[in-house]
Amino acid sequence: MQSRNSLTSVLGPGTVIPHQSIGRRKFLQTTALAGLGAAIAPWSVRPAHAAGLVVGFIYVGPKDDYGYNQAHAEGAAAIKSMPGITLVEEENVAETVAVQKTIESMINLDGAMLMFPTSFGYFDPHMLAMCAKHPKVEFRHCGGLWSEGKHPRNAGSYFGYIGMGQYLNGIVAAHASKSKKIGFIAAKPIPQVLLNINSFALGARSVDPLITCQVIFTGEWSLAVKEAEATNALIDQGIDVVTCHVDGPKVVVETAARRGAFVCGYHANQSKLAPEKYLTGAQWNWAEVYKQFVAKAEKGEPLGNFVRGGIADGFVKMSPYGPAVSDEARKRADAVKADILKGGYSVIKGPLKTNTGKEVVSAGKAYVETAIELESMDYLVALMNHFVEGALRDPASLNKPSTAHIGAANMISTLPGTDVHWGLAVGVLACVLAWVAMERTTFGFAARITGGNIRAARLQGLPVERLMVVFCVLGGAMAGLAGMLEVAAVHGRANASLIVGYGYTGILVAFLARQSPLAVIPVSILLGGIAAAGGLVQRRMGLPDATMLVFQGILFVMILLSETLYGRIPFLQPPAERT
Repeated sequence: MQSRNSLTSVLGPGTVIPHQSIGRRKFLQTTALAGLGAAIAPWSVRPAHAAGLVVGFIYVGPKDDYGYNQAHAEGAAAIKSMPGITLVEEENVAETVAVQKTIESMINLDGAMLMFPTSFGYFDPHMLAMCAKHPKVEFRHCGGLWSEGKHPRNAGSYFGYIGMGQYLNGIVAAHASKSKKIGFIAAKPIPQVLLNINSFALGARSVDPLITCQVIFTGEWSLAVKEAEATNALIDQGIDVVTCHVDGPKVVVETAARRGAFVCGYHANQSKLAPEKYLTGAQWNWAEVYKQFVAKAEKGEPLGNFVRGGIADGFVKMSPYGPAVSDEARKRADAVKADILKGGYSVIKGPLKTNTGKEVVSAGKAYVETAIELESMDYLVALMNHFVEGALRDPASLNKPSTAHIGAANMISTLPGTDVHWGLAVGVLACVLAWVAMERTTFGFAARITGGNIRAARLQGLPVERLMVVFCVLGGAMAGLAGMLEVAAVHGRANASLIVGYGYTGILVAFLARQSPLAVIPVSILLGGIAAAGGLVQRRMGLPDATMLVFQGILFVMILLSETLYGRIPFLQPPAERT
């Protein structure tokens, strides 16, 4: 689900792989035309809008992730039974311009008039750009910090004070910990995540001031490998209770339980994943929230631009206690929960210092859960260790660590009369130049010989090792060119998730193109069309998001089969070779 207009990211890698060119030009021409058809088809469908109110939900991950996305999907499911409501959903939409494309599609093709882009990174600049472009559509974003006079009136944010739930998690964790070391796996250092970390640590320290909390940031909302590595790293240091703030806690919960550590859940109830080790958890309860929004939208009433609620308001709830929770822990947590339900309870109160020694809350000062200051939190409390990615990180990039924006004046424009930026032309030119270099120069001849048969290249006296280094440098340069164009033409800034999936796509393009630089062009258009159609197929046909990946895999396997069977079965042989 990367940028659908940014095909240059898959044009570069295939042009420099040293290998013998064995293309079937006719097949490539046919697949290129099919790719053009796939790319054009989604925008040629006549919109067929449903009667009543169409509500769109967009998720950054799968709807069954035992976490953030599942909590929102369960809330969205609650509005399906409401009269006159049509629900459209799309999962696995990246926090890039991909979400803008999905929003455009839901509005123009499905007729959505109320949009819920649920992931934090969707807000700025993506949702805000769509708000300006579609002023009659209402947008409500989970966790965004909407400001009067700064953000559009058809935009708004909603969130729950789930930090109180993490505070209760911390209390239970402190009673369960024998090592006095607890751990937190977090995705990104945004205000809501930092508040949850601090609340968990302070809840534990309210029971035992000597407890320390170790924090590891994975840098991604959902990356199973890093989550498993982080969990194992914490447990290896003697930590015996962990919690997390990632989109899908499933990996963290299962890994910790497998290692013998206790777990406090987050987002949804994960007790089924670790029945003996699950202590309790802070859960979202979005069903009533979404019902209220939809009911107001149907009546034409204002939705509210800044909506918040906590445990007392039904926005947040706690998972049932697990069998490992002691009676003492239950009594302590229940007593604090009763105080929270009364209102006015403060977790963040002075004197409070950060882990760098800076005082952030003076003595006598306290912030209740509704304090707006907490929504811009940028610190971790003392007695916590942490690792934050990004030495080049822009301090203002709270939603995801990224570089500073290059500025509108430095962005690459689009081709006249199209939505495609000049990067596509640069990619095509790079392919043409690569073809000339490979087919019309002695260097290209040496490259083809080396790529086709290293032993033969050595027998011919070619400097194989030197050539391989040159090929790697050129490949990296082409990938760097593609990344530069992606930043300068689409995003304006670089971040860790900018090129997710492009490496796989580049390899697939190179293989289908048979290492022919010119063939890379139509094959890229083919795969770009497939990717562009993914969201529409998911919503209109009810197929899972992985359908397009499966289709690409089938295409890949079919090419492999054609290579294996070609010439071995009589009817697949060229007419001149048949006997």
